Amino acid sequence: MTTSNEDWRELARQIQEEKDPHKMIELVQQLIAKFDEQQALKTSAPKPDTQNRPRSPQA
Repeated sequence: MTTSNEDWRELARQIQEEKDPHKMIELVQQLIAKFDEQQALKTSAPKPDTQNRPRSPQA
């Protein structure tokens, strides 16, 4: 995940330094896409299976 963090940080740095508004918009769109990609990975990540745990035998 460090690569993703480095990617968005690099994009943010480029946005701060960019003087051309058109290029800045392109960079912002890339940053938003990177954010959306990370959010999608977080929501699709496998979660611990707590509902299908073996239950103790009932008396």
